[in-house]
Amino acid sequence: DSRLAVCEKCKKNYKTRESCRVRSGHNTAPWTTAYICITLDSSCTDEEGKFVDKPLTVRMSNWQPLCLKKDFSTSTPVCASCKKTNRTKS
Repeated sequence: DSRLAVCEKCKKNYKTRESCRVRSGHNTAPWTTAYICITLDSSCTDEEGKFVDKPLTVRMSNWQPLCLKKDFSTSTPVCASCKKTNRTKS
């Protein structure tokens, strides 16, 4: 759902995400690991496929299917929406 979990201080005090991120305006790292999926277009790399050394522009994009070069390992983290809809069972 593209929202960060509460910060470590608010986790210890049992605060909600609404209370932490919105009302209190906290912008520190979440209390747990957050996985972010990014898609880079051709303007982010040079002719050799290396990252360019310049500021990048970030924007939210519509959902699109993920194309994989190889299968996921069993230790790969599961996204929240798949976990919620129980798509993680094999």
